[in-house]
Amino acid sequence: MSGMNRKGGADATVGAHGNAPAEECPQGGFSPYGQAAQDVHQEYCRATKEFGPFNSAHEGIGVLLEEFEELKVAVFTNQPLWKQRTEAKQLGAMAIRFMVDCCGGPPG
Repeated sequence: MSGMNRKGGADATVGAHGNAPAEECPQGGFSPYGQAAQDVHQEYCRATKEFGPFNSAHEGIGVLLEEFEELKVAVFTNQPLWKQRTEAKQLGAMAIRFMVDCCGGPPG
């Protein structure tokens, strides 16, 4: 799959690797990838609303490192999978915030 629809636009039903739906599975509901992406997006929206944009790349990398350390602790101390998933979701959301707030628009 190319990830492009017939009109030349991005096809929202093709996953990042072109082999898994990003939204709904044929069996109904979200694929694991689609659900994870939705969870990260919701966390991104929540955090941006609560804290606003990063003021600088230095602030952004500091937040990313903090979230990474929280995920690392959750994994290395064998915390429940729901806790590891929560920390991974927060790290993913902060990576997106960094891209949006610190790196400008889409690559040229």
